[in-house]
Amino acid sequence: GVCQGEVVNSVGAGDSMVAGFVAGCLSGKSYADTLKLATACGGASAFSQDLAKREKIEEMVKQWA
Repeated sequence: GVCQGEVVNSVGAGDSMVAGFVAGCLSGKSYADTLKLATACGGASAFSQDLAKREKIEEMVKQWA
């Protein structure tokens, strides 16, 4: 799946997704939760003017609940 939102600036979204994946792996999350975090990080950056802030990432993670 993907996060829902309006794309503002996609620059860095892929890098944010990779960072979310690495963070999920290093924190011991399950594979499914790691993919959710990665997608949330990428989406949050795409839906922000700059790279996403924690609050925006947490908002995107809640879409998966």
